[in-house]
Amino acid sequence: MWLVLGTVSTLLPFLPAKWSERFFSLNYLPKWHWYVWVIGFLFIAVIAVFEGGHRQVKLLNAKIEESQALPNAVDPWIALLRERQKLEAELQPLLEVEECGIKIIPQMKIGKDEADYRKEQIERLRRDIEDIGRQLIRQRDAQHISPATLSMVSEWQALASRFEKLPADVRADWNRGSDGIESWSIRAHGHEECESLCKLAGAMLLRSPRVSAELDETLRSEEAEVARWLYFLKKAKGLSDYQYGLEQIAENEQKPIYFGSIHGLASLSYRMCIECSAKEI
Repeated sequence: MWLVLGTVSTLLPFLPAKWSERFFSLNYLPKWHWYVWVIGFLFIAVIAVFEGGHRQVKLLNAKIEESQALPNAVDPWIALLRERQKLEAELQPLLEVEECGIKIIPQMKIGKDEADYRKEQIERLRRDIEDIGRQLIRQRDAQHISPATLSMVSEWQALASRFEKLPADVRADWNRGSDGIESWSIRAHGHEECESLCKLAGAMLLRSPRVSAELDETLRSEEAEVARWLYFLKKAKGLSDYQYGLEQIAENEQKPIYFGSIHGLASLSYRMCIECSAKEI
């Protein structure tokens, strides 16, 4: 708006008399050079870009917090199971320190030392783990959860925890060639471990009774465990960067090729493992 008024003010001497008198008050507007207006517009554009980026970051953080809160929102039983796994992971290094090395017991000791505090912490963790175990049994009995189901849910939860520790930039690339053959490749740092976990997850899809019952025949007949899991993710959430092109087959013949990616493979696999564990309850 200020630019429009400034332009009109600059052009006043060239306008007819009646128009010059009408816009006489615009003469009091500052007469800025064109590069001043360009700098002003660039400054406003930079502010707008930063503001848009800030909003996108806030939206992404909100989605991440929502996905992290998913296990507790699914079922109290799953929340207890994850809490027990967390306590067991905290207990393991303390037990390793306690069991290794040579213990020297002084003849006279005043107060508590590091070993005493470590023993108290081990006892507290064991007590909390046993308490959670009793709560899980009560939850299982209340919901009529069989031991086999309990074991399967525990496996999905453990697998979800392993996916959660993978790098965030791991992705899976899919393509379908001109011959109609489809293939997958897992890329970025840590892809070897991610591929192993995807293989395990693909095998668990068939071992989980309720999850397997919902699979279509195409997924169930897929022989490669890694591809089975990736197709499972593709069907659930779709592909990013889906594109197509043309491949020159002969001088006057072209055939289409298709390709796309699953970004954030580790976090998506984590969420889907949680969903699979919830389905088995």
